[in-house]
Amino acid sequence: MDPTRVMRTAGAAGLLAAVLILGGLYLATASGRPGIDAGGEALAAWAQGEEGAIETGVYVLLVPGLLLFLCMFAALAGLLPADAMSTRLATYGALAFFVFFAAAGVLSSTSASAFGFYNGFEDPTAVTVFAGLSAGYHLQFVGVWSLAMTMLATAVGLRNSAAMSSRLLVASIVLAALAVAAAEVGFGVIPCLVWILAVGIGLLRWQPMASVV
Repeated sequence: MDPTRVMRTAGAAGLLAAVLILGGLYLATASGRPGIDAGGEALAAWAQGEEGAIETGVYVLLVPGLLLFLCMFAALAGLLPADAMSTRLATYGALAFFVFFAAAGVLSSTSASAFGFYNGFEDPTAVTVFAGLSAGYHLQFVGVWSLAMTMLATAVGLRNSAAMSSRLLVASIVLAALAVAAAEVGFGVIPCLVWILAVGIGLLRWQPMASVV
């Protein structure tokens, strides 16, 4: 198969992945959710009323988006130095990002699913909702750190193979640092999605013997 076509297909997959992941996270954790100071009854009512939207966000948007991300990274990994430590670290980080974010989505939807599966289920204190959202938040936190490692390792690998400029290397380092810092306040996924978009655009523009991004 034509390598250029493969890379551009992977780039398109990356762009679509970023959109799906963002939409999935919004539906699964943010759409219509009461504020942080809301009582248990309000959160329980939200989970019960938004069951369909939450599950759609996780299983129709988030998980497919994460799978497309892996497709994009598989193509990107082919441009990294074979058997290099940076390549292995980048791969480990990408896989961890997929696992942790997928698990976060599933856990976040579990409390809503309980209302749908069991008609008599009641949760006036919203303990299941709190537990699911909290577990999802912490798993996403670890996932952000994992992708930050992928950003750094990929940048180092591409720079060592002369496929990335020093300016883009510095930009990757800054973006990884922003992701880690933003994760502390719950917005670490935004720099991650920016990186995925940037890689997707770079792969769409890829030419043999040319820079990746």
